[in-house]
Amino acid sequence: MTAPAPDSALPIAGALARRPDTGWVSITSGGTEIACTVRVPASADRETLLLQKLPRTPRVTSVSAHCVVHQFAGQAVGPDLHDDALTAEQIEALTPVWAAPGGARPAARLTPADAPLLEALARDGRLSYAELAATTGWPESTARRRMQELFESGSLYTDVESKPEMYGFRAAVLLWLTVAPSRLAAVGAALREHEEIVYAAAITGPTNVQALAICRDMPAFYRYLTEKLGSLDGVQRVESEPLLRNVKQLGTVRP
Repeated sequence: MTAPAPDSALPIAGALARRPDTGWVSITSGGTEIACTVRVPASADRETLLLQKLPRTPRVTSVSAHCVVHQFAGQAVGPDLHDDALTAEQIEALTPVWAAPGGARPAARLTPADAPLLEALARDGRLSYAELAATTGWPESTARRRMQELFESGSLYTDVESKPEMYGFRAAVLLWLTVAPSRLAAVGAALREHEEIVYAAAITGPTNVQALAICRDMPAFYRYLTEKLGSLDGVQRVESEPLLRNVKQLGTVRP
């Protein structure tokens, strides 16, 4: 979380969004704070962006950093399907084998040799096997086989994002929860079942759970806050920040 001077929030958010190692760059809290996710390889210097560059950026007044230690909902955790229009058979068809009850992930893991494949997919996740082969220099059969191995292991997954406003959801709120440590797993499991929650994770820092709620409007968010979130056993404190503008989502900079 970065706190810039109010008149510099958008330029700083734009600069963060242009970095290849960032995702989900958003302006919150009346335009006075920026929320940003940073993806750093294990072999890289984790402090380069957060502790060296950002604090020295003109007009940045404070920076707070949190590490995701366990993810409950969203992204690679598995499909979060709450749409009543889908039948049980359709949900089963969309659920990977490893995410089904009793399923186990194959052992394939990412290696440095996968870097050309990942870089190509980061630029365009819709590339065909033939296009991936041309981009990476691999035989098409190799690209196809490696993609299948990584998909089946859960190391590679698809994540489609769209504007919630297109579907009538106009209230996106970032949540910071303080949860009793003994209740973390239970609260995380409950959040995963809430249709309003699109992302939830245990994090380091003064609050130990971060989540993103998407509601139709602020009255709907109020009902969620008071009727569902507030009733969870173990939730001791809730802080909320409306997302005013998404500058970058998964990997695309939005105009």
